[in-house]
Amino acid sequence: MHTRTWTRGLNRPKKALYVSSPIGLGHARRDVTVAQELRKLRPDLQIDWLAQDPVTRVLESEGETIHPASSWLASESAHIADQTALDPTDVEALTTSIDWVVERVSR
Repeated sequence: MHTRTWTRGLNRPKKALYVSSPIGLGHARRDVTVAQELRKLRPDLQIDWLAQDPVTRVLESEGETIHPASSWLASESAHIADQTALDPTDVEALTTSIDWVVERVSR
């Protein structure tokens, strides 16, 4: 039987889970800059990223750590591409569809 020892929060390594949307890459580069600044303030901070392609490519090129749960995420980019392929001018339908996805994921 494996026994784990509880460690007080103040004595544990500092960790953060950074979530970055796959829609567009401008924010991904800004997110990396924010993470770098956080590490300057807390050099012991371990940041794992919850993200999808193409953001994961940007993060990997910067040497960032992608959380394994990222592979479980439904493709937000593919969903939007599929929806806009039906009728790219139907913004209301696309927004409703995205709201539906977010509502289901939030449960």
